[in-house]
Amino acid sequence: MHRYIFALGSVLCLFLLLVQATQSNPPQAIDPPYNAFEALQEHDLFHDLPSHQKFPPDIRVWPQGIVPDVCHHFLKDGRITPNATNMEVRDVYYTDCDAPWTICRYKDSLISWNKAMVILGKIPVGMRQHVAHVILAPESYAKKNRGIVAATMEASTAFLSAMDIGVAVHEFNHILDAVIGSHQPQSKLISESPEWNWYYQRDSKVPTSYAASSLSHKGSKLVEEFADSGRWAMSNMARARSLSRNKSSSTISRDGNGSGSEGSPFFLQNRTMAANQLAVYSANWTECRNQIGGYRLLLEGRIFPPGGRCTGKTPTSDAVNATTGERVHSMVGAGKHKLRSVGVPEIIPADWAMNIRFPPYNASI
Repeated sequence: MHRYIFALGSVLCLFLLLVQATQSNPPQAIDPPYNAFEALQEHDLFHDLPSHQKFPPDIRVWPQGIVPDVCHHFLKDGRITPNATNMEVRDVYYTDCDAPWTICRYKDSLISWNKAMVILGKIPVGMRQHVAHVILAPESYAKKNRGIVAATMEASTAFLSAMDIGVAVHEFNHILDAVIGSHQPQSKLISESPEWNWYYQRDSKVPTSYAASSLSHKGSKLVEEFADSGRWAMSNMARARSLSRNKSSSTISRDGNGSGSEGSPFFLQNRTMAANQLAVYSANWTECRNQIGGYRLLLEGRIFPPGGRCTGKTPTSDAVNATTGERVHSMVGAGKHKLRSVGVPEIIPADWAMNIRFPPYNASI
């Protein structure tokens, strides 16, 4: 009996030493890393994800000089001189939700209104509904922070030099990480949860060199690895659904719901074909398959809700004077009122989830 306990203890000690040794080595990206094929992914995601934009676009323009509080925070934090005329604000409505999305755009932004509205309308509603604001930064700020593409804070994302669909998915994954994580029993980032760590530890590599670089320092967290795993999992999910839509246009399954319905032979076949699409980007994709598969297991049902419509919305922040930052009392609570008036439940993140600021997305890494 004592010999058995000693042997078991030795095995456990060896296991812990191996884990410690593995974790002490900087993680490596698959070869080739997914980020080597970002241009191809942009093309594929844009064509695989359906648009939910209305035609003509359904837009409500805010009064000049009044902006959401979060957009004003960005002004102050970016040391941009605020005034009543340098920012335009629009509420944009899409076909899959009765509540709007608020976009704040500086008039000299490198990103056009049309580009932002089109890309946002491509984001699956279960991901998009957690985004409170999109901010399109001024050209001067983008030039001053050359290399920085986007930054996420307060359930909102600021885009500096470009708003591509892959970068948007990466940044909105940060919002899911915080907002959905704050609703879990442990109330922590999904990327800090035991479940996510389990998927991460089961793989020998991470999806991108960006994720690997973010983990190269002692004490680094998995926030960028989670966001990039989700970015490439989106390719997997979007392709499966695109294939299903194409088949369902000409074939009806026995259950009468079309061949694109989950659980049908066509849908399961398409998931296999979508996995093969990941191999098109990188032949060694299986070295990070648990991270991509784990993301799908944890979040796919939320990102693509049954019925294809929003199940809630993170509200727009209170309106303030663009120059002074003072509350506009006639519009206090307007964001929440808009949700109540159309019957869309309010998504209420924990305070810590609204206060967290994720590392800026740096395209030069």
